[in-house]
Amino acid sequence: MAGLGIGLLPRFQAARFVADGCLDEVLPGWSKPLVPVNALFAASRYQTPKIRTFVDHAKNAFPAAAAAG
Repeated sequence: MAGLGIGLLPRFQAARFVADGCLDEVLPGWSKPLVPVNALFAASRYQTPKIRTFVDHAKNAFPAAAAAG
């Protein structure tokens, strides 16, 4: 990968390559601004278990976004 340029990768995706020495972190301490994540679904008296499970999972996966909204 040497000499192929600069890329913005998710930390979980790049961590192994940084640890192996295949990638170098160019701007340590910098991170891109947070992007809001929204879940839209039809309002219904009876919400399907699949929808509720997904929304609950998303809240846990993105705790900063859940706290803001």
